[in-house]
Amino acid sequence: MLVSCDNDVASTLLPSSEVLHFMTSLEFMLDKEPQIGACFKKDGPLGVGYCDYPNFQDWMAGWSHCRNTNQNFPEGYMKMIGDHLHNALEKGITVLEPGCGRGRHVL
Repeated sequence: MLVSCDNDVASTLLPSSEVLHFMTSLEFMLDKEPQIGACFKKDGPLGVGYCDYPNFQDWMAGWSHCRNTNQNFPEGYMKMIGDHLHNALEKGITVLEPGCGRGRHVL
């Protein structure tokens, strides 16, 4: 029996639950087990194709949302790393934040 919880249901039940969001990844990851296992065999494939995970971008966007909500980013993160970077940012240093997925950071 397969128990599934799609992203809409998960976000309604617990919108910022990292554990619940991780559990939604199991459905699209576990069905790739044979392909992943083949990669460990001698002369096996070098990996599983990104195209084999068509829901990854949606999942990653949701994961980033959970992480950012739970970590109170950027304020919570800035408190963790101390005053030096915060002060430098206040003074206007130039930074690069390449992002991930749909424009949310994953720190």
